[in-house]
Amino acid sequence: MGAGGYVSTSGMTPAVGNIPALDKEVSFSMGYGGVTLEYILDFPFEVMDGQFFIGGLIGGGGAAVNISQYASLSWGDIWDNYQLPNGDDKYTQTVEMSRGFFLLDPWAGIHINLLDWLAFAGKAGYFFPIADSDWKVNDSKVFGAPDLDLDNFHFEFAVLFGG
Repeated sequence: MGAGGYVSTSGMTPAVGNIPALDKEVSFSMGYGGVTLEYILDFPFEVMDGQFFIGGLIGGGGAAVNISQYASLSWGDIWDNYQLPNGDDKYTQTVEMSRGFFLLDPWAGIHINLLDWLAFAGKAGYFFPIADSDWKVNDSKVFGAPDLDLDNFHFEFAVLFGG
């Protein structure tokens, strides 16, 4: 199983003195994957049809932070010139930091069959990445970088239809 995500934010700083207005953007992306294992135990009573289960994911992944700033760009300048108009100025900068991690994600849950074609399921788990490398830029270690703190509980709920 695997998953990934991406989030970004951007803004503009106004021109100050000789420094032009600058567009700034920061993005965070993360992906992970691994092997999932589950142990399923049928309900011990006959009143309801369902299962308890425990399991988890063992794997790895990585995260990246991309920080960019550049003089304001317009569609027309890029389209007409086929290049970034301010690509060689001293204000255009991009830095990407990345880091890997080992992942443990244990969970427990319940699956209840209400009808032959309707069931409810839910589970709770804990996402526990263990950093296995330092933040790096172009394979060079970044000193004084904050720790990658992605530890968190997660909850899932599903309504299942079918026969």
